[in-house]
Order: sequence, then structure tokens, then C-alpha cells
Amino acid sequence: MFFFAIVACMTIVCFTLCFLTAYYDTFPLVSLLECHKQVDSAFDNTPRIPYSTFKKMYKLHPENFQFINPQNDITFYSFEYRGKRFSLNFLDFVRALSLVDEHITEKDLARERAKRVKKYEEQSKLYAMMRDDLACDLAAIEKQKTDAYDKIKTSTDNINEIANRLIKDAH
Repeated sequence: MFFFAIVACMTIVCFTLCFLTAYYDTFPLVSLLECHKQVDSAFDNTPRIPYSTFKKMYKLHPENFQFINPQNDITFYSFEYRGKRFSLNFLDFVRALSLVDEHITEKDLARERAKRVKKYEEQSKLYAMMRDDLACDLAAIEKQKTDAYDKIKTSTDNINEIANRLIKDAH
């Protein structure tokens, strides 16, 4: 049993290593690292800023940052701040990309939230109309119930009066 477990583990490890070596060039992280190396080598004289500065400034002024797509003369992605290119180390570059994606996601979420608020406002208006209709229905039912009780009381009083007359007539 133990031997079988070791053979199974070794097989899984072999398949994993074969897969990693066969598809090494297509991993997103590898292509991202190559992109960063291109940025770093092409812009040796560009200022390098720390991620903390990028994050603080991006949170304050995201409109001043541009994520530059590949152009004719530049075959890789990079960042600009008011037209001035800058670089980050690799891990900071990855974190910056994540922050940009998060910011875009926040914008999308804000739009969705606004749509949801509008939907909830319309939904609450609909619920208010339904509550008003139910309140009118309840008032009508209460009136009908009161009228029915009054009719029953009147009928009961009439029956008692007739019964009392019959009793008096019988004596």
C-alpha cells in the first residue's frame, strides 16, 4: 500500500514537471516577466518609483496615470504619469497592474451599485404601491367584517325580540 502511494506521488510529480516544461513559455507570469524585462531594458534612464508611491498617487489621481498599450515603436506595456514614463521593479509592476485592474473593477462596481440603487428605488416604489393597495384591501375587508358583525348583531337582536314576543304570547 505504501509502495503504491509512493508510485502515485512520483507519477503526479513527473506529469506536473512535464507539463511545466512543455508549456513554460505560455505561462502568464513568464510573459509578464519578459514584458517587464523589455520595459526595464528599454528605459534604463527612466525614474524607478516604489510601489508605495505609485499606490498613494494612483489612489489620489488615477486620471493622471496611463497604462500604455503596445504601439508601433514600442512592443510592450508600460506606465506613464502625465506623459512621463516610469518604471517599477517586477513585483511592484505586478502589484501595480493588480491595482489598476482593481480600480477598473471598482469603477464597474460603482456603476453596478448605481444601477442597483436605481433598481431598488423602483422596487421600493412598486412595494409602496402594493402596500397601499393591500392597505386599501385590508380597510375594505375590515369594513365588510364590521358590516357583517352589525348585520349579525341586528339579526340576533331581531331573533331575540321575536323569541321574547313568542314567550310573552305563550304565557
